[in-house]
Amino acid sequence: MTEDKTRAFRKEPLEKQEANQGEYIDPKLAQALLEAQQSITHAMADSEGNFRNKYASIESVIEAVKEPLNDNGITFLQVPYHVPGYQCVETVFILAENGAVFRAGKTSVACKDQTPQSYGSSLTYARRYSLGTSCALKTEEDDDANKAQSSNNTTRPSVDRGRI
Repeated sequence: MTEDKTRAFRKEPLEKQEANQGEYIDPKLAQALLEAQQSITHAMADSEGNFRNKYASIESVIEAVKEPLNDNGITFLQVPYHVPGYQCVETVFILAENGAVFRAGKTSVACKDQTPQSYGSSLTYARRYSLGTSCALKTEEDDDANKAQSSNNTTRPSVDRGRI
């Protein structure tokens, strides 16, 4: 979907919406999001990754947020954007009562290679991360960044002080 086509979902002209992004949200939509968030708990870690880490699948994330959002009059869309080498998704919340829109920002995930499987996998990751973060949803075991830290090289690279 291109930027021009998403204008149909906006209550305000594109220029005004972008100027206000992050600064203003329709009060009725804000209240509905608050009420939905009070019902959202967590997504079930129903899948296992290559490193035996448990995580919530896209199905589990949608299951965790859809009913609380819908019960409060909110629907959501996940709009894909073309970014070469990446899958980019933006989660958009719409209040059915008045059409108020909140765009949660774009999430991009790199594609490993140029195959349909890689693009499909990256799209699923982008959708899962975009929706989960937009709803403040707990989706994975929190290991306090131990796995990320242990996978990094702990030695510091040397600094060439002769270059500017």
